Amino acid sequence: SFSRFESTQHLLSGHDVDFEGDKANLRANLIAIHIWKDRPVEASLFDRSFIAGGVVTAVLTRTGDGWRIRRIENRVIWRTGHLGDMLQFAYNPSGSG
Repeated sequence: SFSRFESTQHLLSGHDVDFEGDKANLRANLIAIHIWKDRPVEASLFDRSFIAGGVVTAVLTRTGDGWRIRRIENRVIWRTGHLGDMLQFAYNPSGSG
């Protein structure tokens, strides 16, 4: 839940879109910055924040009402800062949990 953060900012760049008729495949780079609510204000920014970088991919289809996202995926490549409880949401290669 985003309620545990004082603020967040998500930046997408390097958008690459391939169109195939009424279908489009999208790829973009993502940097997501999260400032924790419960960390001391006097702590360093590194100790008060959680930052992640990755790649967003999506498949879109054109409908009579415009383009619609059919599938979206966020692949986290790196993380830094105070991770707090974020690792419990990290990818689990065993498929459990």
